[in-house]
Amino acid sequence: MPKTGVNLLKTGVKLTLALNIDSRYEAAGSRLAGWLRDKYPRNAIKLAAADLGVSPNTVKKWLAGVMPEGKHVFMMAAKWGRDFMNHVFEPAIGADDMASRRRELQEMKARLERLEARDTMEINDGLMEALPSVGGGLRGPMAGIASPAAVLVAPRPGREMGRTYSGSEI
Repeated sequence: MPKTGVNLLKTGVKLTLALNIDSRYEAAGSRLAGWLRDKYPRNAIKLAAADLGVSPNTVKKWLAGVMPEGKHVFMMAAKWGRDFMNHVFEPAIGADDMASRRRELQEMKARLERLEARDTMEINDGLMEALPSVGGGLRGPMAGIASPAAVLVAPRPGREMGRTYSGSEI
């Protein structure tokens, strides 16, 4: 039985995977350097080192495109949030970032509002068609009311505030 690692290396699968990860890793390092330069346009090394609590030599490496250690990435994510993470790691996670998800959510909300408006109009149209037959049978102070809301909230004969009356009490 051949060794898997040797076989994969000979076929180039392992090498191709390593090259793809390396290119995305390097791109993330460059994007992190760009982020730092944008955040600290003057005296980036000194200000970033003081702000992040690391040595100036560490910041120099980051500005050269070297990715920071995990604890430093975590610290930056806590400081700058999702915008930072989306910006730096877009090469690894793709363009499907929070901004595109927000746009998709807004489109879904707009579609829901249109559907709710259409349903409301259909309900109102149905009420308006049914109103003449309902309103025509009303007597006393309710006679002639043309508002569907007034008809809907009017108590049914024989009921008032949850109490049912018998025929002799009405």
